[in-house]
Amino acid sequence: MMKLLVCSVFFLLQAFSLEASPRVIKDNRFKDKGMTPVVGRGYSMATNTLQSTCFSKIALTRPSYDFQYKFTDLDETWKEKFSRRNELSSSLKYIFISNNFTKTVIDEGDKTYYHHHIFVSLDLDSYYHSLDEGKTGLSADAIELLRKRDIVSFFNSCGPSYIRSIGRNSKFFAMLTYKTEFVKRDTKFDSKLKAHLRSLFKSSGQETGTSRSFHRETFKKKLQINVWAYGLGKDHQADLLPTDIESFKRIVKNAILAMQSSDGSYFNGGNCSLDGKPRVSK
Repeated sequence: MMKLLVCSVFFLLQAFSLEASPRVIKDNRFKDKGMTPVVGRGYSMATNTLQSTCFSKIALTRPSYDFQYKFTDLDETWKEKFSRRNELSSSLKYIFISNNFTKTVIDEGDKTYYHHHIFVSLDLDSYYHSLDEGKTGLSADAIELLRKRDIVSFFNSCGPSYIRSIGRNSKFFAMLTYKTEFVKRDTKFDSKLKAHLRSLFKSSGQETGTSRSFHRETFKKKLQINVWAYGLGKDHQADLLPTDIESFKRIVKNAILAMQSSDGSYFNGGNCSLDGKPRVSK
């Protein structure tokens, strides 16, 4: 009798894995930060609720990453450029620039100064962070429910589907602003500043160091650095407050490490994709 019962459970589990087809979710269902999607966790697409994790010793595949790093000059026409590129005014990039793009003309007493801006963005997508189904099995409690043929309790607890993989997106934005007495940008200072931004991903021997004269120049031009970050893992967030160009370079490197953490990442509409696999097919 026990052998027959074990065989029936085995064939039932085989039906779960062979007949079910996955569904990819890419919408705003996971915008609520109170929800915690985890690979292997039960999920109901009908009610958009997360349920218990009914797997034991979950094995995961190694994720892949797509990474973009850009920096660009901004002036007062930046909104027009956004509209030409059909970028939404509700996007995080747009909101960041709107909050950190300062007035280009500043009157201080009898003098007039001009602000110049450089916008820096890092965008990282991770995917293929998936459940390795060949190395993962059901938990003892879930198997016990199936042995008892308590299918209703099994689905109420574990959900009709489970999360097989999660695609994540992380963002890091920075606005570098400096002040001059001229309308035009200081091309020499711009070049030095951008040389530091370009050297971020070079080897330690090729990285551009900060000379004392350039360090003094950043103070003279009152260089300001404002940073926003979304979806970073907790392990590398200790140093994310820039005080000068050197600390900013360290922050960017820390942010990239934090973006690759599996316990972070921003879930908001198209910035999250979830592969939910039904336990049985219709």
